[in-house]
Amino acid sequence: MNGTENESRAAEAPGRRRFPLRAAIGVALVAAMGAGVLLLRRPDYEPVVLEFSGETMGSTYHVKVVDPSAHPGTRQAMERGIAGELDLVNFTMSRFDPESELYRFNQRRDTRPFAMSEAAIEVIAAARLVSERTGGAYDVTVGPLLRLWGFWDRKPRASAPSDAEIQAARAKVGWRLFEVDEKARTVRKLDPEVELDLGSIAPGAAVDRLANMFEAFDYESYMVEIAGEVRCHGLRPDRKPWRIGIEKPVPGGHEIEEVVELADTAMSTSGDYRQFYVLDGRRLSHTMDPRTGRPISHGLASVTVLHDECMMADAWATALDVLGPDAGFAMAERERLAALFIARKPDGTLEKRETGAFAALRSGKSGGSRESAE
Repeated sequence: MNGTENESRAAEAPGRRRFPLRAAIGVALVAAMGAGVLLLRRPDYEPVVLEFSGETMGSTYHVKVVDPSAHPGTRQAMERGIAGELDLVNFTMSRFDPESELYRFNQRRDTRPFAMSEAAIEVIAAARLVSERTGGAYDVTVGPLLRLWGFWDRKPRASAPSDAEIQAARAKVGWRLFEVDEKARTVRKLDPEVELDLGSIAPGAAVDRLANMFEAFDYESYMVEIAGEVRCHGLRPDRKPWRIGIEKPVPGGHEIEEVVELADTAMSTSGDYRQFYVLDGRRLSHTMDPRTGRPISHGLASVTVLHDECMMADAWATALDVLGPDAGFAMAERERLAALFIARKPDGTLEKRETGAFAALRSGKSGGSRESAE
């Protein structure tokens, strides 16, 4: 079956789930692993921390799981489970893999419904929701602007694009230019030229998938980090919360600005200090404002969001980064998000500002009816 036939049949059968065989095998292995762990736990066993790391989604991942069993095959089975979940995310949401659902959707130039897996639909629907809530400050159709400014393929421009070039790219950008039907599990372009880039939410979604896998098999304590997106659950073997550092937003450095204790929370940080290049004496951030078609230029150096779901923390951190230190902070307060803003003052010093929900988490209070983590 060629690609055209596959896409046509998928569009005709919107309920069909198209997962790769390797991911299905991974899920089966995880199920076997879970059953074995549940049967072989010993109350007198001293928990150990199993650690896993590798490359995925153009970045790296690090996982720590407190193992409550004495089963010798746990590590191997868990490695297969992690690989299966990461393979699934790449197969559904990679914009680079020609076999992925997202890549094939982006290549189409029509407005027919395109069937996608439940995993992808969930992420795309969440992205569209954050876009709506932020008035388009967050937008996963921003690819043409990233490509224009040299961030899509990480090839810095020698000169800034013209106003006409920016306007032409902006014509293909807009969260209202595609529709998601969660019931039918389809995505439809309203403009055939629209493309989706899930790089600002897919890593967080991958973290959630691993976290949900561990919880499904009753692992009570873990830390998952993918491309800087983190989610923690339970306590470490020493009965203390997981301690996660927030970097000082300074180019080239790895100094810790804040340490946050996470017990049942996800965390994501977005900023202008890692991915950027200098053009005509100006530092251009990879974070693009889809409303202007240009890189953000305000004084916000970084913003960290805590949330129940890493997927949502990931998307909201990007959205608040686009909005900036004032509008972003106001939005975070309205949405009851736990967020820490670090702004760069005119003299180069840094100024921190935290929302009420973030302050409540720091002090151990409930924080009221917030969206963020416990």
